[in-house]
Amino acid sequence: QLLWYRQCPKARVKTKFLMAVASLVRALTQGSPLVKPWLEQHPALQSLAQKIMKRLFVLPGLGNILETWHEGRLACYNATLSLAAQRAADKMRDDLQVSLVS
Repeated sequence: QLLWYRQCPKARVKTKFLMAVASLVRALTQGSPLVKPWLEQHPALQSLAQKIMKRLFVLPGLGNILETWHEGRLACYNATLSLAAQRAADKMRDDLQVSLVS
């Protein structure tokens, strides 16, 4: 997967891949309750997550950027979804009000 990542010329595809990896790595390294059963059955997952984190999210001169990068991407996604929801609500305001009152 990492070789494919390096050779991929599309920034959007790379960003999606990194977002998925970052989400999983953070869950594994921070001991998220959702992944605890996997960690208990496969203890090597945590060390693998650490290796992936160091390979993709530790940059010379900056150190570990995983949390900062991931939080930034989540903030962008949340802002985009919020804007889309606001536009949809504005466009469908009358229909929404009728549905809520009925």
